[in-house]
Order: sequence, then structure tokens, then C-alpha cells
Amino acid sequence: MNFASYGIVNAQKYPDKEFLAELTPSRNLRRCLTWKEFNSETNKIANYLQQKLGVQKGDFVLHLQMNSLEWVTTFHAILRIGAVAVPLNFRFASADIKYAADACSPKVMILGDGFLAKVQPIQQEIGITSYICIGENVPEGMISYQHVIDNSSAADILVAVDGDDPAELMFTSGTTGPPKPVCQTHNTLYQIGIGNALTYCGGHETVYLAPHPFYHSGSFFLSFPCYLAGGKIVILLELSDPKYMLDAICAEKVNNGWVTVPTMSDTVNAVKKGVIDLSNYDLSHVTGSIVIGAQPVPYVLFQDMKQLLPFKTGNIYGITEGGGGGTLNLYDG
Repeated sequence: MNFASYGIVNAQKYPDKEFLAELTPSRNLRRCLTWKEFNSETNKIANYLQQKLGVQKGDFVLHLQMNSLEWVTTFHAILRIGAVAVPLNFRFASADIKYAADACSPKVMILGDGFLAKVQPIQQEIGITSYICIGENVPEGMISYQHVIDNSSAADILVAVDGDDPAELMFTSGTTGPPKPVCQTHNTLYQIGIGNALTYCGGHETVYLAPHPFYHSGSFFLSFPCYLAGGKIVILLELSDPKYMLDAICAEKVNNGWVTVPTMSDTVNAVKKGVIDLSNYDLSHVTGSIVIGAQPVPYVLFQDMKQLLPFKTGNIYGITEGGGGGTLNLYDG
């Protein structure tokens, strides 16, 4: 079972339903993809990788981007052809990128143009044959993402894989040493999605808030119930203003999500100081939980959340090696 198959299935079942919404509040910018549009764009990338760049089943593809619609489409495109996605921490320095390349000998790299300054100095050292660059500043010798979309077939493509075949090589945060590569198979990604759906009551009606980096197992893997069941993922690109999170929750009718401790703390403090007036926000649609975690959570933050915010929460801890989301979940009573 290829984990990427659910994008094809959901495009057939819910073609006009919105799957991804990307928000940039400071610019009042909203981009989105329906399931049909997501499937078409993913197919174009997958077909180009296979037919034009020769990426085959089992090949590794480095993936270095900030969160975006393209982050998700390129990830799934890699899986559709049986290749292995290697999403990298956007904070990686050039030496870290080389370390990751040495660990898997990738054939292709897909990167945002904001990372050129880190990648170009080591191109001769990492032995990658082809680069796809997303953005306006595409250097000579790299292929523009727009060229891929404009010059590839949208026909469905799905390479058969065994459930135990590798799907993703994700690097740990490097808390206690160098980042370690952790392999997730197609089966483990599926089981992570089912586990998170059961744990957090996620599914077809879920609108999941994702304001944190997808290279991290917490944010990305917690979105899998939406992917599997035809739900919706809201990619919030900015958190510089505490109200951005609440604005997104209201505008997109978010009913589930995961945020870090600093993000929730900023929002709670803004409410306590009167910077944010909660009477201006209708949060009655948040029927699931907005959980926090990934680091120790001050008890006073939970107290403030329970007193001020009208939705359930929880404290979750997880490790990349244990699958995505929460390995340990402490629920709101």
C-alpha cells in the first residue's frame, strides 16, 4: 500500500472540497488547493521526477522548504513514485545538509529559493544530479518548480510498494547530538495516521491548524487524519502577532490542532493583558482539542488556558522514532 494513494482516492471522492489552506496574515494572503487541484499538482511533480529526472522506486529525494502548499505536494509526489522523501530542518546549516546527503545519497533535491545560500556552496560535494527550485530566484542549472508544473502530465501515477518499503527519512532535532535519520515506511505512516485519528478524534470533518514546521514529526504527522479521511489542513505561516492564531481558528473554522508552548503562551498573555478581546472571537466550533507540548509545559499556562479559552487542550510528548504526534498524551478532563 502506497501511503500517497489517499490523495488520489480523496480527489475522486471529494474533488471540490478544500484540502489545504495557506495563510499569510500580514499580507492578507490566502492560497488554497482542493483535493482535485492537490492531486493534479502532485501528479505533475511525480511524473516529472520519474519521466524527466529518472527518479525510481527506492531513490532518495532531499526536500528543503518552509511550510507551504508546495511542501505538501512535493512530499506526496516523491512517495507516489516509490521514492523516499527526506524533509530537512530549515535551520540546517550547509554542513548539516551535507550530513543528510551523505546519509542517503539522494538523486534529486527540491528546495525553496530561500535556501540557495546554504545549498550552492556544497553542490559539488553532495553529488546530486538534479535540483528543482521553488520561488522566483531560480539559478542557472536548476529547474524551476513552475517549469515542472507547466511541462508535466497530470495523469494519475502511483508506483506499487510493499508496506514495509521506506517512505520517509526524517531527521531528529539533534537535542542530544547530531540529528539522527529515522526511517518511516508506508505502513508506519498509515498507522501513525490511524493512531492520531483515534487519539485526537480526527477525520473527514476535521479542520487541523498547522502553524509549525512540517519537517518536525509533531506538526506534520498530526495532520495525517485529515489526509487519510479527506479533511482539511490550515497552514498558518506567521505567528509574530498573537492574534494571528485566533484569527485563523475563526476564519477557517478550525476544530483541532497542535501548537508549541511559546505560541500558546503568547496568545494567553495577550488575552490577559487585554491586547486580545476574546469577546470578538466565536470559538464555539472548536469541538476537538488544541493541544500543546514538545517541551515541558508550565502548570500556570494550563490554568490560564482553562480559565480563558473555551476549548479543550492536552499535553503531548513524542519522539520521532516513536511515530508522529504524541507518544505520551495527557488529556484535558
